[in-house]
Amino acid sequence: MNRWIKRLRFLASTLILSAVVMGCSLWKNKEEVRFSAIRFFQTGNVAFEQMDFQESIINYHKAIEMDDQTAEFHYNLGLAYFHVEKYKNALTAFENASRLSPEMADTYYNVALIYNKLFETEKAHKFYNKYQSLMAQQKAKQIQNGLLQTANPAANAKAKTMNAQAKKGPVKPGSTATPAASAPIGKKAKKALPGPINKGKKTS
Repeated sequence: MNRWIKRLRFLASTLILSAVVMGCSLWKNKEEVRFSAIRFFQTGNVAFEQMDFQESIINYHKAIEMDDQTAEFHYNLGLAYFHVEKYKNALTAFENASRLSPEMADTYYNVALIYNKLFETEKAHKFYNKYQSLMAQQKAKQIQNGLLQTANPAANAKAKTMNAQAKKGPVKPGSTATPAASAPIGKKAKKALPGPINKGKKTS
């Protein structure tokens, strides 16, 4: 009887040890994949800076194959596709980026630029208004958190006003409420396309 008990204890301890080893191995493999994804991402950024957009696209895709849950990977892929004028591919990449990181305002700005290039004005206005709304919300939060706080007592009132404006939602095309709604489309007011993100975001 004692012999059977000893055998059962031995088997139990062996199973526990195997489970621990397997768990450590899976964790190690996951970390290796993540770091490999970041390396491809960074290689893509180097190619992007050298204006070798095809090479950057290849590397961003490799990064996404290993880690498709990092918004920056999709965002930079969208930028690369934009520069080679593959706008539909760029839209798909930006949509993935916005799904993973809805607060990334520049994503909506870039989508507005693409729709403008595709002569889809209403959609361009829609996404530019989304960009404006997010920027207003972020600025208001910065003021409320004291990041832009000054000695002026009107700062809090300004933050409340910006929050109220942000909550109104997007402005319809042609509305006079925000004349800047068509700003990214015009030659004078259009800002430069945001550059690629250089730091990979580690996912848990």
